[in-house]
Amino acid sequence: MINFNALTKPPFSPIETNTFRFFKLFPDLPKSLTKLLARITPILALIGGIINLLSLFSHPFLINPLRPLSLIISGILLLVAYKPLKQRQSLGITLLFWSSLTHGLINFVWHLSPSIVLTTALSLYFLYQIRPHYNHRQ
Repeated sequence: MINFNALTKPPFSPIETNTFRFFKLFPDLPKSLTKLLARITPILALIGGIINLLSLFSHPFLINPLRPLSLIISGILLLVAYKPLKQRQSLGITLLFWSSLTHGLINFVWHLSPSIVLTTALSLYFLYQIRPHYNHRQ
């Protein structure tokens, strides 16, 4: 079994910390909205993971041979994040962080599209906003 807690320790943790530090420059969302987002995030992660893995059967991979890798990594991380998110553990946020980052980077390498950068940044911003609602002591 893979120990995903390793993603919360060096060399991985500084990447997450420094990325989230960037989002301190932006305005905060209203507290009521971040509470709502934190409450629905586990189910959104579960649905997203299932959709990613089911998408493996519907995409023409000749267009983007990296797409299956992106869907598998992101899908597995989203599914594994469900339980920690449901228990309000920060590991869930870390798994969502890596899911979003790997999915964005893999797709950016292939497409070089600014929209991929924008959507990845937006998802990381929302993660930064809901992060305080999760327990940072496992």
